[in-house]
Amino acid sequence: EKPAVEKQAKAPKPGDLILWEPLPGKEHGHVGIVLDPDEKTFIGSQSSTGVAEASYDENKNWGKRPFVFLHYEKTSLPN
Repeated sequence: EKPAVEKQAKAPKPGDLILWEPLPGKEHGHVGIVLDPDEKTFIGSQSSTGVAEASYDENKNWGKRPFVFLHYEKTSLPN
């Protein structure tokens, strides 16, 4: 089976990961899974809501924090 390779994505697809940097003074950031790139929604587990759908663009908390999208693809590694 081919291994998965991580690539930063400029245009997210459903199933891509979205990663936020940690807040100042915090050790860990946050991760979610992109649901609908057109609607800019993701699913994540937030301490305030538990597992829930949220927006990574307009939400007062998530939209203001730096984030990146990661896409994983199966690919061949050089021999």
